[in-house]
Amino acid sequence: MVKTLLLFFIILLYQNSVYADESTIPEDAKVVNIEAIYDQAPIIVQNDLGEDTIAVATIRGRILTDGYLKSGTVDCRVVGYAAPGRIFSCGFAQVEYVDGYCIFKNTEDEGLVAKLSCSTAANGIKGASCQGKLDFLSGSGTFAGISGTAKLNMAQIFSSDEKFLSFSGFWKLPALLLR
Repeated sequence: MVKTLLLFFIILLYQNSVYADESTIPEDAKVVNIEAIYDQAPIIVQNDLGEDTIAVATIRGRILTDGYLKSGTVDCRVVGYAAPGRIFSCGFAQVEYVDGYCIFKNTEDEGLVAKLSCSTAANGIKGASCQGKLDFLSGSGTFAGISGTAKLNMAQIFSSDEKFLSFSGFWKLPALLLR
């Protein structure tokens, strides 16, 4: 039990250190803060075993914030695992682990691909959300050659009626240097 508790706290500390904060942003990178809202509830195809669920979900939405993705879209394909809250779940009824990929596009059909990874965490007084990170992998147009990472906060897929996705971190956009 003590080993498990120690391991939990080590993982928690490590998780917080791998996400971008303003003190670790490279000089040639730009700060990015994006908010999006789902256009519809996630489309979920799931398989249940008792109280455990594995699922493939599609999340689609529109981007609300200004910047290079202003008025754009987000389209994610994720795989998730949901189970009843366990001893370290902070009392949440259900804990989710989600991994997948998202395509973010602006109104000129330029876009980027990002890897998404999150799990259930406390979200202040609002309860639980899926918190983790996005890694920017590739892009087109303005986003060609993109790299960077961001903290991710999104609505839980299986157990929430909320429909939001937000991230903040940094990205490098080398294509902008060529303009």
